[in-house]
Amino acid sequence: MKYVITILLILISYFLSYGQQMPHYSQYMHNGFVLNPAIAGTDNCIQIGLDVRKQWLGFADSPFTQSFFIHSALGKKSGLGLIIFNDVAGAESMLGSELAYSYMVKKTKNESLSLGISVKVMQYVFNESSFVTNIPDDPGLTYGLVSAIQPDVAFGAYYKNKTMNYGIGIQQLLSSTLYKTSISFLERHYFLTAGYVIAQNRQVTLEPSILLKGMENTTISFDLNLKVIFQNKFILGASYRNHDGIILLLGINTGKLLIAYNYDLITSRLFKYNKGSHEIFLGYKICRNKSKKDSFGKRGVHCPAYNL
Repeated sequence: MKYVITILLILISYFLSYGQQMPHYSQYMHNGFVLNPAIAGTDNCIQIGLDVRKQWLGFADSPFTQSFFIHSALGKKSGLGLIIFNDVAGAESMLGSELAYSYMVKKTKNESLSLGISVKVMQYVFNESSFVTNIPDDPGLTYGLVSAIQPDVAFGAYYKNKTMNYGIGIQQLLSSTLYKTSISFLERHYFLTAGYVIAQNRQVTLEPSILLKGMENTTISFDLNLKVIFQNKFILGASYRNHDGIILLLGINTGKLLIAYNYDLITSRLFKYNKGSHEIFLGYKICRNKSKKDSFGKRGVHCPAYNL
């Protein structure tokens, strides 16, 4: 009984934190589009991806997330993208879709600067009957099945050249009340990214990057990442996520197909209750201009860290 109560308290704290409101990813290093709509269509290829994540293995009803995306350039200065995602965590589930548009403020052979906006629609379902409290008629609970359909907006800006990139994504701009009968709110989320490419030689490339993330009324957290790419094909990587854990990454990149896997080793107080998190990413590219290398390769504008 004590073990069940402990897990319940941890899950409740999770629902009231960052993870409740947005799906949690570690593969954003290969798919920054999920954080920043300005990345849509920033190369010469159609990008398609599927991400599946199981968090906190060993927990009953632990978070389980799936997402599908596709984005591409639209003409010479625009991009268009779509994300469909499903996130289930205990009593709460979220199903949504997001349509993104980006515009190239500046685009040359060696660099680009884009602004992006997206509109999303999310359906939230929360089964409050699964919770037991010591407060009669708790105003935050209806003790039934609560659902809501919520529209929202995101904004982003993204700059890249051959060796570096910078980006900012702001999610849930409307910052609205989630349920009419609930005290839950959708808070704005902020993501700042920066990445750099260090070509040691033709055999080894290093890609350090950082992600700063914050939500209103909370402290800022960060990820420190390093990818090592061998022969422009084999990927090894590691990340440190403060207050959370260490992420180990491996993958293979054929130029069109990217397969990547990461294991999240939890170092926080949740360590004793779970066996870590697993995430698999599959990405595929369809390149219209075969005479140019896409962002997997060496020519054109390489997109370090936050793209396929």
